[in-house]
Amino acid sequence: LKADATKLLDKKPEFEHYFDKVLIDAPCSGIGTFSRNPDARWFLNQAKIEELVLLQEKLLENSFKFLRNNGAIVYSTCTICPRENNLLIRKFLKYNPGIKLKSERQILPSLETYGDGFYAAILTHK
Repeated sequence: LKADATKLLDKKPEFEHYFDKVLIDAPCSGIGTFSRNPDARWFLNQAKIEELVLLQEKLLENSFKFLRNNGAIVYSTCTICPRENNLLIRKFLKYNPGIKLKSERQILPSLETYGDGFYAAILTHK
């Protein structure tokens, strides 16, 4: 099914509380991939990041509607931007007291560990 996840329940109301797990591979700034995509930095600005943060917040908010009780969401990005990662998750938790952060991990690119920078968090109902 190809659909806008922020409006999916309008199209598929039967998906409400249907899934045990949801993966949000969120659209992001991609800052964690700059080492292999150096030209990407020229297309990024504060306004674009703000637009992405608003979309990420909508995806998180709407995705919990798909979960059954005791379900889990994995939120992931390929960025190292705190506003799109841990700060976004903290803000989400502050306004959604029924949600718990089970775990999170920020991977930073380095000379020792080749690869991209990325972030992942697992969120569950309390």
